[in-house]
Amino acid sequence: MLRASLVLLLGASAQLAGAAPPGVWALTNARVVPAPGRVLERGTILVRDGLVEAVGASVPVPAEATVLDLRGKTVYPGLVDAHVTLSRLAGKAPERPDEDDGSDPSGGSSRQETPERPSSSYPVPGVRPERSALPELVLSPEVRRTLRSLGFTAVAAVPDDGLFRGQAAVVSLGERPLAESVLSPSAGQVVSLAPDRRAGEGAPTSRMGTLALARRLVKEARWSAEAEAAAARSPGRRRPDRQPAWRALGGVVSGAEPLVFETQDVLSLLEAGRLSRELGVAARFVGALDAWRLAREVRELRPDLVLSLAFPAVPSVDDDDDWLDVPLETLRAWDRAPSNPRWMRDLGLQVAFTTHGLPDLSDLPARVAKARGRGLSAEDLLAGLTTVPARMLGLSQQLGEIAPGRPANLVVVEGRLLETGARVVETWVDGVAYPVAARSAAPSGRYRVEGLELEFRREPSTGSTSVLVTPPSAETAERATSVSRQEGALAFDADGAWLGLAPGPVRVTARATGESLDLTVARGAERVRKRGERAPRAPRPGTAEEAVEAETSRAAPEAPDSDVRPLPSRHGGPLAEPKGVLVRGAEVFTQGPQGTLPKGDLLVVDGKVAAVGPSVEVPPLISSSVLVVDGTGLAVTPGLVDAHSHTAVDGNVNETGRNVSAETRILDVLDPFDPNLYRELAGGLTTAHVLHGSANTIGGQDAVLKLKWGEGPASLPVPGAPPGIKMAMGENPRGANWRGGRDRFPRTRMGVAALLRERFAAAREYRRKQQDEAASRALGEDPVPVRPDPELEAIAEVLEGTRRIHAHAYVKQEILDLLRACEEEGVKVATLQHALDAYKVADEIAAHGAGASVFSDWWAYKLEVFDAIPWNAPLLLTRGVLVSYNSDSDELARRMNLEAAKAVKYGGLSREAALSLVTSSPARQLGVEGRVGSLEPGKDGDFVLWSGDPLDTGTVCLETWIEGKRLFDRKADLAARAHLAAEKADLVARAVREASRGEETSSPARSRRPERGCLDAEEAAE
Repeated sequence: MLRASLVLLLGASAQLAGAAPPGVWALTNARVVPAPGRVLERGTILVRDGLVEAVGASVPVPAEATVLDLRGKTVYPGLVDAHVTLSRLAGKAPERPDEDDGSDPSGGSSRQETPERPSSSYPVPGVRPERSALPELVLSPEVRRTLRSLGFTAVAAVPDDGLFRGQAAVVSLGERPLAESVLSPSAGQVVSLAPDRRAGEGAPTSRMGTLALARRLVKEARWSAEAEAAAARSPGRRRPDRQPAWRALGGVVSGAEPLVFETQDVLSLLEAGRLSRELGVAARFVGALDAWRLAREVRELRPDLVLSLAFPAVPSVDDDDDWLDVPLETLRAWDRAPSNPRWMRDLGLQVAFTTHGLPDLSDLPARVAKARGRGLSAEDLLAGLTTVPARMLGLSQQLGEIAPGRPANLVVVEGRLLETGARVVETWVDGVAYPVAARSAAPSGRYRVEGLELEFRREPSTGSTSVLVTPPSAETAERATSVSRQEGALAFDADGAWLGLAPGPVRVTARATGESLDLTVARGAERVRKRGERAPRAPRPGTAEEAVEAETSRAAPEAPDSDVRPLPSRHGGPLAEPKGVLVRGAEVFTQGPQGTLPKGDLLVVDGKVAAVGPSVEVPPLISSSVLVVDGTGLAVTPGLVDAHSHTAVDGNVNETGRNVSAETRILDVLDPFDPNLYRELAGGLTTAHVLHGSANTIGGQDAVLKLKWGEGPASLPVPGAPPGIKMAMGENPRGANWRGGRDRFPRTRMGVAALLRERFAAAREYRRKQQDEAASRALGEDPVPVRPDPELEAIAEVLEGTRRIHAHAYVKQEILDLLRACEEEGVKVATLQHALDAYKVADEIAAHGAGASVFSDWWAYKLEVFDAIPWNAPLLLTRGVLVSYNSDSDELARRMNLEAAKAVKYGGLSREAALSLVTSSPARQLGVEGRVGSLEPGKDGDFVLWSGDPLDTGTVCLETWIEGKRLFDRKADLAARAHLAAEKADLVARAVREASRGEETSSPARSRRPERGCLDAEEAAE
């Protein structure tokens, strides 16, 4: 019945000397997992000519079949990786994504000389959606074998440079020619939101710039398709403009393929998710190691999520004192990352998993073990590597399951796939079996080799690995040079004397297999082999490591493998949110018609001010739900308002790639994790006007935010706040103070004014064309639609009076230049920002109707502010100008009450008039006076409880409330510090303990969040 009753037994050696050819094969007596959640304890898989013909517990075996007895082994569907870069597939070291925004903080010319990159037909560098992965795809034999040794049979190959990187393609990992291995030539358009400093001049330099570019491109592609169709309906009509990039995105706008966003973190995941929803296109998201941080928002997005398993290595420092510089958020990110897959599944999300981001493919089993130890089920793991990525790639009928009619992509395993002790015996691709030999990996951790010690430490901030060699009897380690990673190995330069050889340079290649380390030392044609074993990390005497090691030796031998945890609480949130809150007997600065109440009450109900007065009665129906605060001896003010801030921006506040960046939006890049939100709450600030920087004559669109610490990005904007835009005159937009200089227009004051007028004219013409199109359609005609231009759309809104101008300007001449240019167009400036020369032209400003948001007493920090005086604001007030004080600084924003106090000293203002500079006046300038700025019935319940006179330098903020929720409490803050210190100490001890067990370590990355302030965001970096 069987061909010569042939039975091939699989043992410790490979099943076949080479790949099994297509034919008829019967894989019998195996434990078969045809799909996640389905198991045949003893099944048969029949393969004919590369396809699965049958699978089941009692499949008849035809006589012509070659029988493989797989008793004691498990057969799984071939694994699918939905995101593998062309560089990785070619065997090149993975490129490290930019940690910052891709631009010099000064906005100057900081681009490094890099190898020439492929040119783009689109006018913005790095935009190549017409590019396909297939012509550039090189499958390194070593990488192909490594992927198969892990069980992968198909991957989505993705371009890995630029912004719009091109089209991904799905290929199988057999040895057939590439043309026969393509499963899908169009698996999505790959997009990176990280600014690429290598792209060249004109490319976006900020996260908001890359998002604006993506929005523009998709809108243009949709317009192109509509315009082509309209032109085709009227032969002889002039054809619309064409771009290869637009045509390449046709599948995206038609819904045939998704955008594939590489997301560095949960913020970029949500940013990309909001953008794809706004544009109405399908999307897939890759990365998001920290998606748990905003789990509620991620669940609401319900993304097609391809999760990275590139968990951070164990943080380690050279000196215990260095732990003081490691932020708690860095330790939390390391500690919690392995739980991210389980938490995403708990949210009900179907997630795929990828090797993307792993420094070495061989790291995958260890990362999987961590995720499994944190509660990720074997079924969810298998689904994330089979059925889920197959669905995302549109290949559910070909990949992900063992089923009749599908390619025979199989993984034969001793043990359980990707679990500790398991071994892939062979991988079948399209019905061809490829035996898997025992594999090596690039080493990590500490090893001992013939008396010397080697430590391999990964540096997450650079993506590199450092190698420390401690020769026998030496007290200090030597650092190897020219360290390079390969798939399955690490190479470095050393001195032969360190390794017990003759002195002189040698090249060392290190491979780890299990707990063993193999070294090949090369000097010219000479080769020396050395072998060692992994060594526990020796604790340094008198350090935390020694204490932990001693404690560990007295405790249980090992921590349990399982460490399943509940989803942690948010990074912040309301400390109290009662139905109502009543502050009794405080001095209440209403900043409204009631003035100041020496002994007044404030009642807030359901987030709104219900009553203010000397003796407020609580309605009986809610009396039991009202929190009463004794305000005796205390003061209450409205929540403070900052009319110029750069707080809570994810990335650079400037888009320096263009001289006009009106299409960029602060709302696209809100960062709710910015600790300055909390610090400013602690100073009584509740509302901030967050602006684009001043690197551009016309900058980006603004956002008015409530400082709702603990909420997601979408909860920060003030509903109904009038939209605005940043403009700038003076040194910043012409680059006078930019480090390295620049050649971009404009370079002079008259150039700035000329550019402003030219853009106003262009926007007016743009709107005229749109109106002509609308009129044509009203007549029943079929015009070619006007090409969308988000930049001109925003400027047109300025001309129509629906978007307010907030303009950075210091010098009187530039103030007048701006006012005149706007008056020519019938446009009014809402606020002049900084305006330190404004007292010289106060009457002109008042006649125009502009407000001024100024510094209190800043002076002489650059040439254009040498004439600044602290009497500026009081003088403007006497001339009828609406004036506020602003911070333009994360630091200064913590004490805006004391900025207001300076107006009492320098201008003789009353306490109420001084407080208006940081409460009611900025609220009026921003158009949100109906909600904030004063304590009046019906307005938002934003208020601050002070320990005394809010203008006294000895006064501190006790509590800050936003919309009836207490978001800062000084007593609670002081009490929480001990808990946070204990949490950090516990995480440090855990890190030291894991490092002492030989886990891979790395120097912890410091926080990459830049300071936002005048000299950073305004003067040097705006």
